[in-house]
Amino acid sequence: MIALALAALLACQDDSVEAHIKALSHADPAVRKKAAEELAKSPYDKLPVLEKHLANPDQEVGAQVRLAMRRVLESNLGSRKARFELRPFAQKAVMDVWVDEGADPKKVPKGHELAAYADTAEKAPGFERDWVLVEPACVTQDDIADAQPEPDMGFREPKWLVRFDLKETGAEKFDKAAADLFAREPRGHLAMTLDGKIISAPLVNAPRFGGKCVVQGHYSEDEAKNLARILKGHWLESSMRANRGEKDGATPAEKTIDVIRGIRGLDKVTIKRDAAGLDITGFVDTEETNLLDLWRVLRDHGYRLVPKK
Repeated sequence: MIALALAALLACQDDSVEAHIKALSHADPAVRKKAAEELAKSPYDKLPVLEKHLANPDQEVGAQVRLAMRRVLESNLGSRKARFELRPFAQKAVMDVWVDEGADPKKVPKGHELAAYADTAEKAPGFERDWVLVEPACVTQDDIADAQPEPDMGFREPKWLVRFDLKETGAEKFDKAAADLFAREPRGHLAMTLDGKIISAPLVNAPRFGGKCVVQGHYSEDEAKNLARILKGHWLESSMRANRGEKDGATPAEKTIDVIRGIRGLDKVTIKRDAAGLDITGFVDTEETNLLDLWRVLRDHGYRLVPKK
């Protein structure tokens, strides 16, 4: 009886997915939009059902199915997105008083928090301690509309910068913080933080930016590209396993790892093998990395890509 009930439940799920796919061709745009949203919430084990419709004669339906599969993979194979924030440094006088009183991490001035520098970050003048005081975030990833790396032509040696645009509400919050930091004596710095660690501490050089900002930090090309990905919220911490199939015939682990490395965006992840398969960890760019290709390639090589528990 239990087996029959389970089979009936799975069939209902299949019917639900099929119904949403059918609704992608509905005449009402609102119905199509709702169907696409529901497909993106499909259970992970229903990916094969979705895959059957990638070659739908209606190209728009096929594109929506592909997008839904990507969203299902992202939501199931990532533990979290890297958290980016812009936080004003504390006023210099506030920092100095806190240091003079012993820099006790349990006695942080009201309205401030502690933040540590990342290992490679250049420290802001007057804030050279490992732990510094910062104010509440004025910008988060939700406020950023776009970010792009560009060559910085102001140096003899090749250097890169990052330009980013803010959404309207983000621009208002940023300009308010910038006006305050620009008016300080000495002029204030912003803490660009990733997962709570300060990765850059640019000096605010204008009281207003109108939603158009530039981050200059003597970056290499790779560093600038990574920062742009972080700003856009595309970095996802992968939490994946590729389990070897129960049947014989799976591609050897070494060759499978080479295949994974050949997929765009996965060249820097950490891959560890064990008797049951492979662990894949590290941040990936969800816009650059085609997780759908990874899922299909591993399946074709005798592995099953699953969320890591």
